[in-house]
Amino acid sequence: MRHLRWTFSLLLGIFLSTGSYAQSNSGTKFLQEAATIGMNAEALGKLGQKRLENQKTKAYALELLNKQVVANAQLKTLAKKKKIKLPEPMSIPINSMQTRTDSAATDTAALHFDSEYLDMVIADQKKAITLFEDGAKLSDKDIKSYASRYLSVYKKNLEAALKLSQDTIKKD
Repeated sequence: MRHLRWTFSLLLGIFLSTGSYAQSNSGTKFLQEAATIGMNAEALGKLGQKRLENQKTKAYALELLNKQVVANAQLKTLAKKKKIKLPEPMSIPINSMQTRTDSAATDTAALHFDSEYLDMVIADQKKAITLFEDGAKLSDKDIKSYASRYLSVYKKNLEAALKLSQDTIKKD
């Protein structure tokens, strides 16, 4: 009987620790992926400020950039609290839009850039929404709270980007 209790206790301990380990790995993975998305969004916003021609799109890009800077700062604070190492900016893959030169040769190229920029923002917002929906389901209350707060922000950003994209297409 004593041996059975010991075995049961051992198995229960392994089961419980594996569950919390998996949960902490999920939290780590979420924060690291959110950091990657955030750094890319910040870089894209800075590039948009340099290259965008349409003033509404440029204003939208600045709004996104400002929101992302705040979100990234809060993410760093949360990761530090949880003792989770985030990726370094130089280790983040650079997307094709960020590797372009900063000068547009023609008006057509500038308009094309504005359209591509919005397409990329829309794709990035959709990726973020998927990630943050998963993050909002995690059991860690701090990570869940962060994910839930910014999930609504990403949804609003996507809605605005889609509307801006439609408005831009109508004008062309």
